[in-house]
Amino acid sequence: MREIKFRGYAEESLIGNQWVFGNGVWKIKYTDGTADVGVHRDSGWEIVHEESVGQYTGWEDEDGYDIYEGDILMNLSSGEVYLVIWDDEGGMFCLQSEKELLDFWDVDEDIGWRWMYKVGTEFEHPHLLERVKE
Repeated sequence: MREIKFRGYAEESLIGNQWVFGNGVWKIKYTDGTADVGVHRDSGWEIVHEESVGQYTGWEDEDGYDIYEGDILMNLSSGEVYLVIWDDEGGMFCLQSEKELLDFWDVDEDIGWRWMYKVGTEFEHPHLLERVKE
């Protein structure tokens, strides 16, 4: 069974890393139309930017970094850039490039994870996705 984890980018300035990692996410909608989103971690809840929240895929890149929804991966062999997304229709995490949509098993069998490296996140590095989102 894979581990269920989430991450989000903290709204308040933190010492060290702005990314908050935990085991749950909540969203509160207020009557004035605003909302807060938080990630639960061992020390409590931390309010994060909603668009930065991503779930752990259960996979790691070649360097052993956990891969989350919203991560940007690059195939160092081909130079192709991929965004990690959740595919509602297929009910699984996939890699979206400008050319194709791959499920993680396709990468494992066809491309090989040895070429895939995490190069950023959609939240922090949207410029890396200019071709993917066209």
